[in-house]
Amino acid sequence: MESKPAHGAVVFDADPVWLGTWERTLARLGIEVVAAASDAVRALALVEQQQPDLFLFDPSSTGGRGCLRVARERAPAVTVVAVSFADDYDLIGSVFAAGASAYVVKQAIRGDVVAGLRGVLKQLGFSPRLRLVGAARGWT
Repeated sequence: MESKPAHGAVVFDADPVWLGTWERTLARLGIEVVAAASDAVRALALVEQQQPDLFLFDPSSTGGRGCLRVARERAPAVTVVAVSFADDYDLIGSVFAAGASAYVVKQAIRGDVVAGLRGVLKQLGFSPRLRLVGAARGWT
């Protein structure tokens, strides 16, 4: 599979702890977070402004379910990955129907989340060798 050039990621999670976790995790995976938001309105503005390669968001956050379709309209080339504690089949199905490329269940064990996200991004063609913001710090 051909790797996608990296133009960074926009992250949306209403929980500031998880927002920071996603930023650090993506950096460890070699993906630069160009913008982050804790509310849907701001996240959508950032997606439109930044035109990122990746939009990582929590559909369980306030406004999260509705923002996916709008994000795809504002940045048609963006790859969308949903991350949530919810393992509800209806939610997961609606996220895929709205255009998400992947869904990662948030888990209490951070290593599982990192491994899951790494696997998803590899399958989607994101190369960890592009935009290696964390490599200089020894993060792999």
